[in-house]
Amino acid sequence: MTHEEFLAIMALMEEYFEKSLSKSVGELYWKAFKNWSKQDFEKACDRLIRTRVFPGFPKIAEIYEALNGSYEEKVAKAYSVLMDALREYRRDQTVTFDDGAIGHAVEAMGGWEAVHDISPEDWKFKRAEFESLYKGYVLRGMTEPVTLKATEDYSSKEKSYEQLEWQFMTEERSRMNLENVRKINQMLEQISKDAPTLTEEQKLERAMKRKQQLLEQMGLLENEAQSEGKQR
Repeated sequence: MTHEEFLAIMALMEEYFEKSLSKSVGELYWKAFKNWSKQDFEKACDRLIRTRVFPGFPKIAEIYEALNGSYEEKVAKAYSVLMDALREYRRDQTVTFDDGAIGHAVEAMGGWEAVHDISPEDWKFKRAEFESLYKGYVLRGMTEPVTLKATEDYSSKEKSYEQLEWQFMTEERSRMNLENVRKINQMLEQISKDAPTLTEEQKLERAMKRKQQLLEQMGLLENEAQSEGKQR
């Protein structure tokens, strides 16, 4: 929507609601809706003209809700969509949010990988941060689909030595305390290039050797041996 189109619609609203906005307040409305399409802004204003019974000029949140429905319901739904994505996709995968405001909020919180590492306990406090950021992006009209990419997306590659190593380390994370999880995450971030072309047998052999090295580094080799002994 152009500034001229916005001013024309706002002039009609001011005339209908018998309330003129100051230049500074008008700028606040422009900043809130400049990324909207002319059709959407017209639709929201038309709905207010037909249904609003209160005196005074509609607030920014009212215009938003006239198009999108209950504001709080939309925020709650956005949080639910994010939680579903965190359960469905790994931190090393690419994810697309049809509601781009969710993607922008995730980026503002450090990116997909950083948000994926937030524990369920920490989400009790982080939820308010996400919802506040989400509201801001929605009000700015930044809702076009957003795709978030991990540092390295392994979901689209053929199985390689690095993937075998990645898979092993990801599985081991569930057995470790928080300190070791951080060590594993640092190692995962360092994996960025494929190893030279190897046969499947060579890949498996190298992956198993790397597994043993990692277990030794993290003091888990003895624990694994004990576990295998009990199984026998």
